[in-house]
Amino acid sequence: VTARERAFGKNDLQTARSLSTLATVLAYRGEWTEAEALEQRSLAIRRAAVGERDTLVAMSLRQLGAFAFWQGNAAESESLYRAALATYDVSTFRPASRIADLWLILSEALRVQERYDEARDALKQGLAVAESGLSREDPLRASLVTNLAGLYKDQARYLDAEPLLSEALAFQRAAQPPDNDLIATAELNLAEVYRPQGRMDEAAPHYEAALGLARRSFGNDNANTLPVPGVLRTSTRPPCASAKWRTSARPSPAPVVCAVASEVR
Repeated sequence: VTARERAFGKNDLQTARSLSTLATVLAYRGEWTEAEALEQRSLAIRRAAVGERDTLVAMSLRQLGAFAFWQGNAAESESLYRAALATYDVSTFRPASRIADLWLILSEALRVQERYDEARDALKQGLAVAESGLSREDPLRASLVTNLAGLYKDQARYLDAEPLLSEALAFQRAAQPPDNDLIATAELNLAEVYRPQGRMDEAAPHYEAALGLARRSFGNDNANTLPVPGVLRTSTRPPCASAKWRTSARPSPAPVVCAVASEVR
């Protein structure tokens, strides 16, 4: 940051970028006060340099929203995510991946406040953006689909969740190497929708597939490998990518879409 300030000045966009990068590093270390202060400085520079309608402003707002969420302040994160979405609404550049990502993490901020209908609507908004601006093979679409299924499962709407989880499983099977933990997670998610309906004949093959993948990844005696029909936790990804059902329950403080994984409750 000091080098950028000397080279470009304290109010240059390059300096703002360095401040935001350093804020991300500090956030991962749990140094929230310092991270927020740096990101606020970055946001102020960006607002002064490019105005309220630029995507750089939206990126800083998203960043601050993630910081708030990680600290347990879902209401504040919701407000910041909505402000970021409003910025994209008036921007001339509207990247579908970043907008869909914002709807995804906004839905989680709403879910933890137990505002389930609004969370569901946010996910549907994200899926609409994904349908029009992303390919069906985009991992962000799979995240949106899985999280929407998770909300339906929470409300015992198993028949609504089932086709979404079947789609997510098909995506992971096509997109990932055969032993990838995301496939195990998708198998388990689908099994956990069949089980409460008493459809154990349909659940069993998915439990077995998930267990087999976990054993190959962790071994038979690892705590991540539980007997069928138990619950597997197979994700080894960093906290920004881990959630129970929710593929973005802990949104990355980074200003780009985090490569996300889902875990079943």
